Amino acid sequence: MNRTQNRYPRAPAAVLGAIVALATVAAISLPGTAHAGEKNRWLAAGLNFFVPGAGYIYNGEKPLYVSVPLVAGAVALTYVEQFHEFPGGKKLQDHDSTAFFALFGAVFLVNTGLAIDAWQEADAINNKAGKTASMNLQLRPTVGPRGERLGFAVRGSF
Repeated sequence: MNRTQNRYPRAPAAVLGAIVALATVAAISLPGTAHAGEKNRWLAAGLNFFVPGAGYIYNGEKPLYVSVPLVAGAVALTYVEQFHEFPGGKKLQDHDSTAFFALFGAVFLVNTGLAIDAWQEADAINNKAGKTASMNLQLRPTVGPRGERLGFAVRGSF
């Protein structure tokens, strides 16, 4: 076996997309909570973390022109990170490890923000149904003693 050949066959992008689509449909089909109209906040957050946009589809609040491009972008980004071969048969991590880890960090931060947003969206849906909130995260500017802006602070309660 040549060095450029892998031991395991690669999944083409279509197969990866089909797996993501099936996982999204299966998650949407799951019963969220015991009461009609309520959403499982952790499921919405988990879906949005692992497949950005899927949590929004589950919640049903954002239009599909917001959710579907996020899912498509997640599939395309996963393909570039994990499956695309650069010159010499190398994947991104082997070809440019700095770019890979910068991309990984950026994706992790964005997915975390999307997960928090889906959690809060599901919580707002549940509040309409009479369920109380149990998590509140806010990003606020910090101000110095003379009124100058110093940066941002994340404040929250669980």
